[in-house]
Amino acid sequence: MGSKGKGKTTALNGGLYLPLSKIIINAEAFDGTQDEELKDFLEYIKTGKAKSEFTRRIEEMIQTIKNNEQARQEYRLMSTFEMDARDKGFSEGTYNTKRETARLMKMEKLDISLIKKITGLSESEIEKL
Repeated sequence: MGSKGKGKTTALNGGLYLPLSKIIINAEAFDGTQDEELKDFLEYIKTGKAKSEFTRRIEEMIQTIKNNEQARQEYRLMSTFEMDARDKGFSEGTYNTKRETARLMKMEKLDISLIKKITGLSESEIEKL
C-alpha cells in the first residue's frame, strides 16, 4: 500500500494478518462511492493520501513497519514461507494423485510395469497399494 497503493502490507503488533490471502479492491470506484468512510479508504488505496482518522492509522502502521527492521525482515520472509508452503502442497498433491491413479490401475489388474511407467512410482510403492 503506502506509496500510491502498491505493494502488500501486513500490520504487525495487533494489526490485521491474512495469511495466504489475496484481496482485490477496485480503488478506482472511490469517485462513485456514497459512503464517506469507504470513499476515503478507496481514495487512500488509489492515491496513498490519508484523509480520515482510519486511513491515517493505516498509514502510521505502514510507516512503523517500514521503519522497523525486524518487521521488514518478517515481511520479506513471509513470501518465502508462503512459496515453500505452496510448493510443498503442490508436491504432496501430485504425489497423492499418482498414488491414487496407481491404486485404481492396480484394481483394474493392469501390469505393474505399465503402472510404474505411467505414474513414475516405484514397483515397491505400487505393490504396497
